[in-house]
Amino acid sequence: MRLLLLLTLCVTAVTSADTVYRYQDENGRWHFTDRKPPQQHETLEMVVATAVPKEPQIMFRPQADGGQQLVAVNPWRAPVQFEIRADDTRIHVWLAGPQSEVPVMQNDQPMVWKEGYEYRYIMGRPVPQGDRRPLQPPIPARGRFRISQGFNGTYSHKQEPSRHAVDIVMQVGEGVHAARDGLVVTVKDDYHMGGVDRFFLDKANYVRVLHDDDTFGIYAHILLGSAEVKEGDRVKAGDLLASAGTSGYSTGPHLHFVIQRNDGKRIVSEPFHFQLGQGIFPPVAGQWLTRE
Repeated sequence: MRLLLLLTLCVTAVTSADTVYRYQDENGRWHFTDRKPPQQHETLEMVVATAVPKEPQIMFRPQADGGQQLVAVNPWRAPVQFEIRADDTRIHVWLAGPQSEVPVMQNDQPMVWKEGYEYRYIMGRPVPQGDRRPLQPPIPARGRFRISQGFNGTYSHKQEPSRHAVDIVMQVGEGVHAARDGLVVTVKDDYHMGGVDRFFLDKANYVRVLHDDDTFGIYAHILLGSAEVKEGDRVKAGDLLASAGTSGYSTGPHLHFVIQRNDGKRIVSEPFHFQLGQGIFPPVAGQWLTRE
């Protein structure tokens, strides 16, 4: 059996020591990498909580007759869609979470194990479109916050699943609040640094909330240790989720916010509008979000 595509992860944490190298380029800019650079550098030994995936799987279960039956297992709190390929056959299985398990069926018969199966999975139930009602901006009840990058942003919002993401400049420690009611399905709160090297691409801390319309709200780059929620919590729009930070691939303190959904083939982002006061508007780079 071979895994074709991994689209998203849920994490637990274990403690480990990582070696990271820090060096300056000719312009005096600091870089971090996990590969020893040829130029003069500093060696940093850091004890961190390392993400360990709990992945959805297609497994086999021994049967009384000596055979082995395929079973789809979902350890996540969010739904998962599987696609299983066997020769010219494609079978789709959808599992609600958490801790759900179902036999894989083909033509109403249990599918038995044999060599050559491949599978992939996508978080979420497939939906053609999410709820287009405007969202409450994920900012504190008071303050003024600038949108630094909007939809199709030239820096990092060029392709899915972040094409319709927004970046909101926030100071470290300022509150990140839920934009819509939902269920917290992922909390990654295990990393303390950020930067623009590729080393940081998978390091961002974030909260993922599953909404009633089967879309997800992603609140990324949160400050290490600031999560106020845990997996399985129900939240309302306006509830405090975490504090802003600059963890992961980031140019500075800000909140990366995006609405995503499973379109049946991949994870895509959804365009949305904010509602602030009496106004409803699409988020645009350079725009200020003000609450008094």
